Amino acid sequence: MSIALAAKEKATFNVEKINDIKTFRQETGLTVAQLALLFDVDKTRIYALTRLTTLPTDVIQKLEQTKISLDRAKQVFGSYEVAIEWLFSQSFHFNGKTPELYLRTESGFAEVLNVLGRIEHGIPP
Repeated sequence: MSIALAAKEKATFNVEKINDIKTFRQETGLTVAQLALLFDVDKTRIYALTRLTTLPTDVIQKLEQTKISLDRAKQVFGSYEVAIEWLFSQSFHFNGKTPELYLRTESGFAEVLNVLGRIEHGIPP
């Protein structure tokens, strides 16, 4: 079983609860600007998604991956605030890039979860 799949199974957040961007932002503490970076879109697209009554499947999947990553980072670092700071900070684990850049792809998502596991267990990069 892959690390990403194992993390999805352990996640306490049910994807069916993700039905709007506003609630997601309140639960995670992410700003519109941070969501725009994660989605690789401008803020106006996030505001447009906020007005939708039903989110597209690809958006729900992206929100699910983001939430799983944040929940895992919270386990490792102790709070959402620190998890979010880590997510948007350059890291030698990611060759000087930010973990959020890696969350834009499925393989990058798996790598973020893998790195969090290594950090948690003190395994060097």
